[in-house]
Amino acid sequence: MTTLQLIANNFCTDGAISSIQNHGNGLINSTYKVETENGKTYIFQKLNSSVFSNPELILNNISVFYQHLDTKTNKGNSEFVFPGLVATKSKSFFYIDEDKNYWRMMQFIENSLSFNSLNEVGESKNLVARQVGLALGRFHRLGRDIELAKLHDTLPGFHIAPGYLKIYDEIDKESKSKFISDKDVYCQGTIEASRADFFILEHAKSKKLINESLIHGDPKLNNILFRQDSHHAMSLIDLDTLKPGLWHYDIGDALRSLCNLLGESPSDVNDISFDLSTAKNFFYAYFEETKHFLSSEDYRYIYPAVKLLPLELGTRFYTDHLSGNHYFKVSKEKENLDRACCQFRLAQSIESKREKIECMINKHKDKESI
Repeated sequence: MTTLQLIANNFCTDGAISSIQNHGNGLINSTYKVETENGKTYIFQKLNSSVFSNPELILNNISVFYQHLDTKTNKGNSEFVFPGLVATKSKSFFYIDEDKNYWRMMQFIENSLSFNSLNEVGESKNLVARQVGLALGRFHRLGRDIELAKLHDTLPGFHIAPGYLKIYDEIDKESKSKFISDKDVYCQGTIEASRADFFILEHAKSKKLINESLIHGDPKLNNILFRQDSHHAMSLIDLDTLKPGLWHYDIGDALRSLCNLLGESPSDVNDISFDLSTAKNFFYAYFEETKHFLSSEDYRYIYPAVKLLPLELGTRFYTDHLSGNHYFKVSKEKENLDRACCQFRLAQSIESKREKIECMINKHKDKESI
């Protein structure tokens, strides 16, 4: 019996485990699909302890969110579900191995599929883009009145953009003489030219123009599950980064992932472009879910978030590249450098289309104010 099977056997599955296989392409946790002799399927994960230093807090936040959902008399679409946690035989939702690694198991959502980019979707691109907007909007609507004091910050500093800039500056001072390729020059130049963008959302928050609520933290395209038969959104998964924060970070991150049709590893970053049609479909569905509680200031800061998130992630990729690739998984030496270039190119495309993006947002804002 393999080590993975020995660990997985500590959870209360329906039937004996028959197979464990690698699953997905997440950059943080190690994820596996577990199948049992009774035909049941589960998701099995080892949490990245270098990222999540207090895994118990993740469980707390997910539990608080699920309890909050139970208080809703109208949860929206009954087919929109979240994966249930599987307990261990000792009645815990984590198993800690002899090396102090934290493991957990979740129910697998059947008849679902995910996409890494819209190019995988085919003729359903517009539908899927709207479904992503619906999924995120519904998540924000369901969680907007949650008691934030009950939630922990599972990743202090996560989606606090000025903090990433500060970390970059510290690492860059130590590394600048070592990294002088054209790509490094491009990344460093983009960061320098964009410094003001990193402070816009946090400044607005400090002035109480926009306020914290429940955020997902990582609503990229492949964290949304769709029905196999209809491509309708049925789940928003990977709740590890669920925490108090600004909705704007979620909106920007969703569009960062969704509107880059080439994905995050294109053959030529110069081909990357922010797809306006996809953004239009996303906004239509998102605002349908959230229009009754978004303020005029919420609308005002959506465009800055759309531009900021690829800048933020690009800076995180580049900083990790400079510091030795300790955060994001890599399969080759300069993969995080290439990822950074991809995000920075996307941010530049967004800036070139600023007027059109703001026009889309303002049309919804003006419609709701009539």
